[in-house]
Amino acid sequence: MLKKMEDAEEEKGRLKKLEEDVKVGEDELKQRSAELETETKNIDGRIGGFNGEREELLPYIESSILRIYTRILRRTGGAALVPIRNKTCDGCHLYVTPQVVNLAARQEELVICENCSRILYYRDEEEREAVETGEGEKET
Repeated sequence: MLKKMEDAEEEKGRLKKLEEDVKVGEDELKQRSAELETETKNIDGRIGGFNGEREELLPYIESSILRIYTRILRRTGGAALVPIRNKTCDGCHLYVTPQVVNLAARQEELVICENCSRILYYRDEEEREAVETGEGEKET
């Protein structure tokens, strides 16, 4: 009988420890949830700013190009305009021909990926490195 009482006391101690661990976990979860909520608000604000910029720039874009862009955007559900990286489309990650790379580098016409139909643009190595390291983009 004493052994069972002793075992019950041990179990009560373990239960109390587990309850404390749950409490600590709940507190950490609440803190992380608050952090994520703040981050979400910040991102929503940035998206609002980008949408405002987009609305300001829309009148300067040819309507035919805008229609193509909008159609691609709806179809892909993501990026409609992607860079060429290491001779591949950054949208579908498939190889693009040297001719396509050259056309994109000349920036004289819209260049469409033959595989995923996204609009391609070219970045030279220096510009790409600057963007990827966070040093900003060169003006084109």
